[in-house]
Amino acid sequence: MGGQVSTEGVHVVVVGGGFGGIAAAQDLKYRGFSFTLIDMRDAFHHNLGALRAAVQPGFAQKTFIPYAETFGESFVQGRVELVDTDRQLVILEGGREVQYSHLILCTGTDGPFPGKFNTVASHKEAVQKYEDFIREVRSRFYCCLFRSYCY
Repeated sequence: MGGQVSTEGVHVVVVGGGFGGIAAAQDLKYRGFSFTLIDMRDAFHHNLGALRAAVQPGFAQKTFIPYAETFGESFVQGRVELVDTDRQLVILEGGREVQYSHLILCTGTDGPFPGKFNTVASHKEAVQKYEDFIREVRSRFYCCLFRSYCY
């Protein structure tokens, strides 16, 4: 009893690369299932470190983990436009279609920057946004320290 689950004919599409999506994708990878992880960004953002990244230069790099390094060809960067449940297709912006036998939706939550990073951007662009934010905050902080007003 308690035999193996067959992976034959199974292709799982996971939409969303946040904590839930990568947990599902990691489990599918470990169990040998065919899967595709789809996210609009090219890197997972570990938002628990986001506030530190907003004040410590160089730390933002540590809060982004490129999906391709973990999931290789099982990762597709794109924005989902439509899920066609009749044809079992996920249709991405630009028309690319990804077929599935099983679908996991992990679209996550939204929130303001710097706590969340919900903008379509490359890993490099996302890290740069935090570095720019730090410079802006520091310039305003410096202004407040040495003047009686801030603007």
